[in-house]
Amino acid sequence: MLPGSAARSRLPGQSVTEQLALRNRTPEQIRYVLISHLDVDHISGSPLLKGAGTFLVSGPELRGAREHQIKRCGDIRLTPFELEPIPYGPYGLGKDVYGDGTVYLVHTPGHTAGLTSVLARVEGGWLLLVSDAAYSESSWSEPILPGNTSSDEEALSSLEWIREFSRRDDCLAIIANHDPSVQERTY
Repeated sequence: MLPGSAARSRLPGQSVTEQLALRNRTPEQIRYVLISHLDVDHISGSPLLKGAGTFLVSGPELRGAREHQIKRCGDIRLTPFELEPIPYGPYGLGKDVYGDGTVYLVHTPGHTAGLTSVLARVEGGWLLLVSDAAYSESSWSEPILPGNTSSDEEALSSLEWIREFSRRDDCLAIIANHDPSVQERTY
């Protein structure tokens, strides 16, 4: 780490605790936290959500976890969910969170073996949060594989499914975690 880089590693107002405070919320008011995958940049903030309900992670992702990844979660208890048939995704596997088709955890492996995207029914259509299955729109439109993959073949299948889903009339937005062009918006 470069001298002084720790102070620049996070933009003011961007931490999960700051975002919750802006909305007059606390971790205790959160029913589910999805851990999309266990890369350090996706789990290092999980202890900030201590007190939230259930921390979900896919069974394949948790089974493939390394000790240092689990340690990064602090004393947060990770609850695995097993993949079951759903009507979406490159493999038609994931979890219907509420059992009513409003929020699906979609198995989109490739970057990691158990990476999970979120597909949420919102007013007017669907919102797809792809985590690191893709880094930006060019990832699924060209396609460009993530920088690191557990399987190039699975990553490509996930990108192809994202591209197909992006062409649906009822797809309102696809958001990739590391896409600098994403603007804050309410759906």
